[in-house]
Amino acid sequence: MTGAAFPAPATLLALAQAALLDQLDRDDPAHARRRLLADLSQALGRQARWLDDTAAAPQTTADGHLVLPLRHLGHALGSLCLQPGDGLSPADTAQALAGITRTLAALLLHERKSSVL
Repeated sequence: MTGAAFPAPATLLALAQAALLDQLDRDDPAHARRRLLADLSQALGRQARWLDDTAAAPQTTADGHLVLPLRHLGHALGSLCLQPGDGLSPADTAQALAGITRTLAALLLHERKSSVL
């Protein structure tokens, strides 16, 4: 992974915090999830999207996309998929984006629980 591949850890933390505050303000986890993905895409300079299928482990697909599993409290909640980019190793990316993936997984779980009510 190159140093330029990711924003500073403080920037990534701020993205996660903004999404959580948005959830508290609006009580709309789907909106907070979409905002987090849009803000992450902008910060990374490449598309970040949610996939419904949960990857077994961080991995690079045949077409170069990087996929990180999303799990929270024992629930498989899909995957974070990043558009191909230079220097994105699965292990380093998972570590760098741990706060983002935890936040995204928590929002997804809350979104699923909210839709059942």
